[in-house]
Amino acid sequence: MYRRRVSSLQTFWFKFLMPVMFAGVGAYGVWLGLTEVGPRPGSDGRLLVVGFAVMCGLVLLLHLWLAAEIKRVETDGEFLYVSNYGREIAVPLAEVAGVWEMRWMQPYWMTIRLNYASEFGDRIIFIPPFRWGAFWLPNPLVDELLDMASRARRGW
Repeated sequence: MYRRRVSSLQTFWFKFLMPVMFAGVGAYGVWLGLTEVGPRPGSDGRLLVVGFAVMCGLVLLLHLWLAAEIKRVETDGEFLYVSNYGREIAVPLAEVAGVWEMRWMQPYWMTIRLNYASEFGDRIIFIPPFRWGAFWLPNPLVDELLDMASRARRGW
């Protein structure tokens, strides 16, 4: 059967490339602050550089934690095919307990809660395709996935 991609094409970007880019920009900012371009000796500027480095480190850890959770998701109407770009598993749509979206951060993501723990855990987090006005409008993908799961439980 035809597999339709449910997650965004930007998934790879946000999972792998954004953390590397963010770490590079943060390291460059710290390097600038600690070299001759930055504050002069004896000023309080070094404390700002340390504060900036700590803030960048904490944000990077948060981003890496979220990036580790993000999966690529496809469906054929009977199964969800979930990949972390290293391995792929098939999850029956009948095992979907719920679907939620989180629109308060960009990129916003969706969570699929499963009735059991799969190899990736009991929830699947993915970035849905980009939509204009996504912050203000609920994503129809939530209802579509819930409808597919309901039909799969009924055996249609």
